[in-house]
Amino acid sequence: KERLFDPIWYPGIEIDDINHYNILPEAYYYQASQNILFGEREKFYADYSFYVKPATDNSPYFFHFFKWKSLPHLLETMGRQWLPFIEWGYIVLIVTLAQAVLLSLILVILPLFSLKKKAASGNKLPIFTYFLSL
Repeated sequence: KERLFDPIWYPGIEIDDINHYNILPEAYYYQASQNILFGEREKFYADYSFYVKPATDNSPYFFHFFKWKSLPHLLETMGRQWLPFIEWGYIVLIVTLAQAVLLSLILVILPLFSLKKKAASGNKLPIFTYFLSL
């Protein structure tokens, strides 16, 4: 109480014991803890916006906690305030992929159009040698 923490769960907690200092519209954390401990745990994991299953022996590390199917929901509910919560590694990978696709179009596909015009003149041996050496 002196540090203004709201308890989420302890044995014997009642609904009146929560949401006093950090007031939320609903008792989300209490409901989540109740679902995980006493309710439909697998349904909670499936419906939650992030991958929050605990680590086990078969899956001992936390990674890929962002669910792409929850992106429209996050954008709708949080607007631009969701940006600090996203794992930026995913965004960097998508931007890198977009850059690679764009550069491949510019550096590989576009020169092929100029090669068509020159290839009609005859000797295809230099082109064949170039692609063979790759």
